[in-house]
Amino acid sequence: FEITPVERLAERFFEDGEEGALPLPEGILAPCFSKKSGKVRWMPVTHVIRHRTAHPIVRIGLDHGGSVRVTANHSLFSFSPQRGIHPVAAAELKSGDYVLTPREIPEVPEAHRVTRVNLLDHIPQGLSIGHRWYVYGVPQSLIDEIEGSHKVRQKIDPASKRPQYFYVYRNIAIPVENFRVSYRRHHFLPLWFVLATSLVPELPGTKLRTYQVGTGKPTDLPTEVDLTSDLAWFLGLYVAEGHAGAGQGALTLGLHEESLARRAERIVQTTFGVTTRLWVRSSSLRLSFYSDVIVLLLRRWCGDGAVAKRVPEFIFRAPREVRRAFMEGLYAGDGSNSHPKNQLDYSTVSPRLANELAYLWRFEGVLAAVKKAAGGKLGRRPKPAHRVHVFGTDLDVLPAFPRKTKTIGNKYRRFPTSILNPQNQHRRMHVEMTRAGALGALLNSNPPFSNAYLDRLEGRPVPRRRGRFDFLLREKGFMDATGGPTTLAREGLALASAVEWFGTTDLLLTRVESIERVEPTPWVYDLSVPGDNDENFVAGDRGPVFVKNSRGQQGLGISGAVMYGQLTTGKASKIVSKTADMDVAYLVELILDTKKNRPNIVSEDFVVWEKGHGTRVEIPLKGRFVGGKQSVAEYLRATAIVNPHARITYKPPDSEPIVFERATEDMPPKTK
Repeated sequence: FEITPVERLAERFFEDGEEGALPLPEGILAPCFSKKSGKVRWMPVTHVIRHRTAHPIVRIGLDHGGSVRVTANHSLFSFSPQRGIHPVAAAELKSGDYVLTPREIPEVPEAHRVTRVNLLDHIPQGLSIGHRWYVYGVPQSLIDEIEGSHKVRQKIDPASKRPQYFYVYRNIAIPVENFRVSYRRHHFLPLWFVLATSLVPELPGTKLRTYQVGTGKPTDLPTEVDLTSDLAWFLGLYVAEGHAGAGQGALTLGLHEESLARRAERIVQTTFGVTTRLWVRSSSLRLSFYSDVIVLLLRRWCGDGAVAKRVPEFIFRAPREVRRAFMEGLYAGDGSNSHPKNQLDYSTVSPRLANELAYLWRFEGVLAAVKKAAGGKLGRRPKPAHRVHVFGTDLDVLPAFPRKTKTIGNKYRRFPTSILNPQNQHRRMHVEMTRAGALGALLNSNPPFSNAYLDRLEGRPVPRRRGRFDFLLREKGFMDATGGPTTLAREGLALASAVEWFGTTDLLLTRVESIERVEPTPWVYDLSVPGDNDENFVAGDRGPVFVKNSRGQQGLGISGAVMYGQLTTGKASKIVSKTADMDVAYLVELILDTKKNRPNIVSEDFVVWEKGHGTRVEIPLKGRFVGGKQSVAEYLRATAIVNPHARITYKPPDSEPIVFERATEDMPPKTK
């Protein structure tokens, strides 16, 4: 799991100066919503896009402290009962508008979930060289397999006096003498060799033996540990209060926090089996644990130094109870619920930790506010602090930090009345996402009266004082002289139903706080995430927000295909088009101006074309012609499934044409 800028992802695949759309390896997923159901789900990211643009870059700030940076012509999403979910260009947004964000990020797909952690997977091969780290418990069958590999005779280095024999296993050499004298007899292998030969998946249930510096005392660590709530709690406490040195790590706690220190000590001993010591100082407690491997792992999992602390990536992929245990450990170490109201705070100088903590809360269905504040005065260069706030009923997620007062719930879970009825100054800024709540906003009424108005309009019996209800409904134009609902009332009920539907989705409306123009960058980036209707993905700093991606309904779109052909061959694309009432067809050759993001016509003419009507596009391009799942035929097969109204004929270069017949004569509705 990784929260990373699109730019950083793109730089892994694009070469210097290269632009266009590049396919991504399988297995990269991103959260996006379905416009039809409003549910958020994980979908494959198929392409990453990089290009130049003449449009200005803007940063959109949200009221909870989150932000997203996009080009002014890029779209986010909003919702209104009249229009439903719809895209809105960044240039059209203004302060006070609302954009769509996820109510909750769903659990990662089953194949990516984590319940056990293999320590060897998290140790880089390069960092294992030069250490006395060995994997014990290697099965005899693997020992025999290595011993059966071919041998070579060579010098270890040019300064060696004589050459030695080596087994070469999976292109990695290991000395025959060491193997026969030690490794074969005691069934172990050096860790560097295990990592270099990718043997980790084949060695379950083994132990990692290290030797203490100075004493030479061996310490055995399990190579696999269960990702339990206790371990997650300890990792959270370490992120808050931990630090690492050469060969040892430590937690520094207050004198009043002995129970935290004792619990952490027990977890370290039972999980990893390493030596610990609890020091009592004049003003603090220090829990030290001694293992160079554990220190290395904690640095890689949790970051090194306060400004670089982060959430271990596997915590995002862990079960819900494990994620919450991590947060309880984090807040137990450095959180605060001292505010007299229902407020839980966490302060950090690590911007990455603040961002990841905001996303971690969203996995729990909580919109955490992240604000930047002046940092402390420690160090030569004091860092600004980032404060993560959680309010109201959201504190119920962590039972260790109970609410102090009664509350009616968080306003972000309700519907903004300004969207429902912009002209009406309702006495409440937000209403419940129910039909009665929405109708009450239209009538400027509060519960429980809004329920009575809904019953009256739908013909259900209402309590006494019915005349008062009828009077207001007539005054607002919702009831006619006969006591029946008017057209305005029926329209209002339809709007109320739309609001109630929105309340069943995984989406929230978040208020735009600011829009500012920022310095342009040489490149702009985007992702391609297939979906239904308006395709989208989650982006944003200090909390997620939905942005529209650069795909058309069926794929990268014809503009993306033309750009790819132009980048690979430098040649223009040719388009021939003709309607049924035309005698000749229109022919145009064009290339794309990537700096101005518009087409330039190379030539145009009218030509004779035997087709009665239609459009023909010719794009010269370079690519690899492959078979299997990535083949053109398989892509067209999938295209035919999602476009049952189309008849597709494919002419491969080395075989007979393949025809995908249309399955229906009904055309899809025209796009808006």
